[in-house]
Amino acid sequence: MTVLPTLALLAFAQVVPPPPAPQPYTAPVIRPFEMVIMAPDGPTIEDGAEPPAASALARPSLDAPVAVDTYDGHYEVAPSDTERAYDLGVAEAERGMDRRMGPLDGHWRVLDASGALLFRLVLSDPGGEAPVEGAWRDTHGRMGVAASSLRSGGATVIVLDGQGELRLPADGDGGTLVRAGQIVPVRVSHQRPSP
Repeated sequence: MTVLPTLALLAFAQVVPPPPAPQPYTAPVIRPFEMVIMAPDGPTIEDGAEPPAASALARPSLDAPVAVDTYDGHYEVAPSDTERAYDLGVAEAERGMDRRMGPLDGHWRVLDASGALLFRLVLSDPGGEAPVEGAWRDTHGRMGVAASSLRSGGATVIVLDGQGELRLPADGDGGTLVRAGQIVPVRVSHQRPSP
């Protein structure tokens, strides 16, 4: 009884041909570095016409190094409209993202009361009540994670892994650093990242 359904399946089964074998590489008739370069207004070959001599179409060979002054300051062609539109789109997207970020986004320096650098911060602030994330690095090369644990009414408490807590009020550039139970007044200043 099981033979009959099996024969029926075999009768209607489709035979799938094996995939074609990969073709071995064959070099092109003319290798790219041997191609003839034609000027845009150069000669063309009409149907049935005799092609011009290769020397008329070929790029002249260099007999000596080309001086930079020969290029007259034009090393590349002007960008196309598509390239300019793409560059403008990328720049606008970056400006738009910067506008949406919160006030703590960026690079910061944390200074003590005398103005000595305690550590640097790099923070990502998505804005609103969302938590701030980032990293810190002190003057001795130690570093760690920085994450906000509390954000209310504009005030932010940033927990610095291994350093304590940085408490920043909503107004002003000052704050306090709580380390091992000691409260140290600090000043926070925005820093432009070095290129």
